[in-house]
Order: sequence, then C-alpha cells, then structure tokens
Amino acid sequence: MQEDSPALPRLIEMARSLADQAYVYFARSDQKDWEDDEYGVRYLPLDGERLPSFGRLERAFVMHDEKLAHAVATEHPLADVFLLRSGAPSGPWQG
Repeated sequence: MQEDSPALPRLIEMARSLADQAYVYFARSDQKDWEDDEYGVRYLPLDGERLPSFGRLERAFVMHDEKLAHAVATEHPLADVFLLRSGAPSGPWQG
C-alpha cells in the first residue's frame, strides 16, 4: 500500500488495535526496512518478488492485489486470507 493511499490511516489504526491480542505485521511496498512502532506493530518491506517470512500465519489482509492474495494463500494454506477492495464486501478469499 502506498504512503498516499486514503485507506492507510484506517488500516494502521486497525493494525494497532489488534496488536494487544496478537503479533501484527504490516507489509508495505514503500517500506525500506523493518521497524516497530510504539503500539507493537511491525512494519515490513514488501518487494514484489517474495513474501516476508512468517512462522505460522493465521490471518492476512491484502489490499486490491489478487495475485498477492493468491501467493499468501498458497504459502500459508491454513491462514484466513482476506482480499480487500474499495467499496466491495470482504470475506475469506477463495482463489
């Protein structure tokens, strides 16, 4: 997700609200290096070639990118993967 995306502040707020219940990783294409914020959210770089490494992934939210949602679902078959699109309802992605 790009820095100028109108959805970015809301998504960061959601990630921060989840951080007290689980580890939260926020991968972004414009993130240079990994960093943690004061709420416990870890921001990771997302380069189009490979996914960040995770042990067990329970849930992933992917914005607008069906190819990326498919890659996450393939690499983490037990995870719930949600493909989020502006103006469209979301549910577990079935790719």
